Amino acid sequence: MNGKLQGIIICGVTAACLVGVMAFLNSTSGKSDADSSSSSTAAVSSQDESVVILTKSSDDITSVKVSNEHGEYSVNKSESGKSTWSIPELGTLNANTTAEASMISNLDGFKAKKLVEENVEDMSKYGLDKPTADLTVEYSDGTATTLHVGSVSPSNERYSYVSLDDEKTVYMVMGTKLSYYTDPVTAYANLTLLTKPSDDDWPDYGKETVTRKDLDY
Repeated sequence: MNGKLQGIIICGVTAACLVGVMAFLNSTSGKSDADSSSSSTAAVSSQDESVVILTKSSDDITSVKVSNEHGEYSVNKSESGKSTWSIPELGTLNANTTAEASMISNLDGFKAKKLVEENVEDMSKYGLDKPTADLTVEYSDGTATTLHVGSVSPSNERYSYVSLDDEKTVYMVMGTKLSYYTDPVTAYANLTLLTKPSDDDWPDYGKETVTRKDLDY
């Protein structure tokens, strides 16, 4: 084989290698762009749509008035201004102070999962023409906001629709956050019948008798 022919073959092989390398680089570049685009789309779709609908601190709440299918009741801050609450509608029943505090703290920076629709013409499609519950939150500055609870979302039953005051804007809120205001007043009753004594203060018990009509002993 003469030198001229060898040169031609070498040039051909080199050209083929260059074409292959360029094709590989183009394919990996396209894949990288596609991956980048896919990542960007995923980031957009996972954006937080939540919105704060009650912006004031729970420390400023003086009263929460609730009206639902079970009746009406109110949770009022003590006149002393301390973080103690009272529910007149419980009557002689003792209140569960933990439940009371949770109900109030739940309203601190109260968030909706997302804004559903603005300028709604027909509130009945969200069950907000006849709300299942209304709660009016009163603040120490003299202002008040009423939150209306509508129907459960058919697309996700963990959420319900809500609106504020007379606004025609509808939001979606987690049902567990709303259960504080859709429950009856008895949900705030203290169910403890006997308080457990401290380890050093157990009383001495005598005889205990249990009588049952279906037993003769």
